[in-house]
Amino acid sequence: SSVWYRAVSFVGIRMSQNMIANKALLLLAGLALADASFILIESFSAAGCADADLKSQDYLHTEDCLQVACATGACYTKVACSGENLTFTYYNDSSCSTVDTTAPQADKLLACHPDAWHWDKITCGVTAVEGTYEMWMGGGDCSGTPNMTMHFPHGPCVLEHDDNGTAYTTPRSVQIEDVGGNITRKVYNESGNCAGPYEVSVAAPPNSCTTDDSGHKFLLSFTGTGDAAKTSASAAPATTAPPAVAGLAALAGLAALALSFAA
Repeated sequence: SSVWYRAVSFVGIRMSQNMIANKALLLLAGLALADASFILIESFSAAGCADADLKSQDYLHTEDCLQVACATGACYTKVACSGENLTFTYYNDSSCSTVDTTAPQADKLLACHPDAWHWDKITCGVTAVEGTYEMWMGGGDCSGTPNMTMHFPHGPCVLEHDDNGTAYTTPRSVQIEDVGGNITRKVYNESGNCAGPYEVSVAAPPNSCTTDDSGHKFLLSFTGTGDAAKTSASAAPATTAPPAVAGLAALAGLAALALSFAA
């Protein structure tokens, strides 16, 4: 079977409502492959994957257990780099602990390759300041095991393009930085390089139990190294009105399914 994917990240726009409503606990289980890290998927409008044709960037993390749509219904997957491939392993459970033997492991080439109407290139072991989003459904005090844990890169400008299913259309970009002491997701709707005015889709202080607009609790925090890169100067926001705290729905954007699988 072929695998069509879109990346999931705090930065990206590839979340579905179904994914938000279900558990996606992280567990790096039993794969003697690469260390936990980010994987960058870049999409291009032409063969060869030249920089001038870059249209979209998405980050995946090797520790995230993702609920996805499979041909047989909902299932879970984790990704890892192995040799010349990005490997998708499927699981029956939201902790990615039990391999689904009915869904064989699938691979995608790391090198530039066609995927539907665009071309993709995959880079493993991408260095970025690593942030963590943890969510507890239904409130509480952000204690105990979260219902969802995801990782996001802090600092890099991530290019996105809208598309109509057959071609790329309007460019935009997204960046997560510290603004006024808050971990802030900035959306540049008129720029592909994080320049000029931006909108703030979410802003929350690190390591503070915060309530989103659905009544769920979430924590944003940092792990790993590179703390000095967290704070940087930013352009003035397009609006100074304080943003509503919207949790993962706003963080991910809800433009499309995170991953889609076709038989």
